[in-house]
Amino acid sequence: MFSQASPLIQELYAATRETKEQPTLARLVQAKSLIDSGADMKGTDSLGRTALHWAIFGSSYASSAALIVAYEDVAAALIAHGVAGSATGYADVNRPAAPRTTANATGDDIVTDGVMSVVQVGPAKAPAPGPPQLISR
Repeated sequence: MFSQASPLIQELYAATRETKEQPTLARLVQAKSLIDSGADMKGTDSLGRTALHWAIFGSSYASSAALIVAYEDVAAALIAHGVAGSATGYADVNRPAAPRTTANATGDDIVTDGVMSVVQVGPAKAPAPGPPQLISR
């Protein structure tokens, strides 16, 4: 399913499959390097998912602040390099009912600030001029 995907999507997919923080961070550094060096950022995997989709997937399962920030950095780099055509808006949404600390299935601590980043993704198209519009709830 991913053998034909771009190297950027392959790297982000692999990051989402890592189970330890340091290897995941290393893959995200590599993904950001690919973005900064002009990688194909609008390619899709066999199911039509873009690199931005994979950055969002990874962020949603991140188990530490460092991973969340790293995934957000990748998403921001994608948007800054022209993927804004597929991101039609984004916002940080407070989740007051979300626990601030918990543990994942392996017993590792998960700490959150109670804020969730929401990215509204539409069909890929030519980048709109300027940054995407903020949405609010």
